Parts: sequence; structure tokens; C-alpha cells
Amino acid sequence: MKDDIEELIRKGLEEPDRKIEEYFKGLYERYGEDPRVIYEYANVLDYLGKEWDAIPLYKRALEKGLVGERKDMCLIQLASSLRVVGELKESYTILEEVYRRTRDPSSLLFLALTLSDMGRKERAICLLAIRLLEGNEGLLPNYKRALKEYFQEMCGSDESEE
Repeated sequence: MKDDIEELIRKGLEEPDRKIEEYFKGLYERYGEDPRVIYEYANVLDYLGKEWDAIPLYKRALEKGLVGERKDMCLIQLASSLRVVGELKESYTILEEVYRRTRDPSSLLFLALTLSDMGRKERAICLLAIRLLEGNEGLLPNYKRALKEYFQEMCGSDESEE
């Protein structure tokens, strides 16, 4: 059954935009207890700009036991939709947890957007800078010491959120 659902989802994702919602609505009506189907239907609604409709489905997919990487994707997408509809505190809470647990750059970028919408642009910049300073890309090794000092002065030494 799981393989069949994965195939049905793959087929549905190939549908043109004008048919994709109808396809996934039908899939949801048939397999509405499967967290993967619920998640993909929410994903489609979100993609189509129907965040208000997607949010309860993302939550339901999580309640039904979505796991692994898709669970983290669902959390990120739920938080993004919440940000779009103005539910900033809930968006922040979800994204902050996902980022702390996974250190995933996508969750960090969505977290920065949420912080920016909350009027906390400096905190968003600090989180992004801290993450970049963990690496050694490009010319960063030549400037890392100075940049760490500058950002430590701006952001403080504690990377945790108050």
C-alpha cells in the first residue's frame, strides 16, 4: 500500500497547476488517514497560495505520525504558512525548534524571515552571521577572526534566544 501511495503522489506532482489541487483532494478523500497524503495535499494547497487551508492539514499530518525528513519539511512549511498569515509567534516557535535540532539552513532562513517580520532584523542577521561563521567558505578564513569580533560585539556571545 505504501508503495502505491508513493506512486500516486509522484503521479500527482506531475499534474499541471490547474489540475493538481483536484487530484490531491481526491487522493486525500481516499487515503485521508495517511500522514504522507495529508502532508502532500497541504503542500499543494500551500503552493497554490491557500495557506489558511494548508495549515490545519500540516498539523493533521504531524498528528497522524509523519516522520523523518518529511516531518521536518512539514514543520518548516507549516511555520512558513503561519508567517504568511501573520501567526508570527507560532511560526517562530516551530522554526526555532527545528533549527536548534537540525541546524538545517532552510529552517534558519525561514526563521530569519519570521524574525524580520517580528521587527527583529538584528537578531535575524546575527543568527545568519553565526551560521556563516561556522564555515570556511571563500575568503572567510582570512577575515573570520575580525568578523567574529564584530558580530560578537553586535550580537553578544550567547547565540541562544531570550
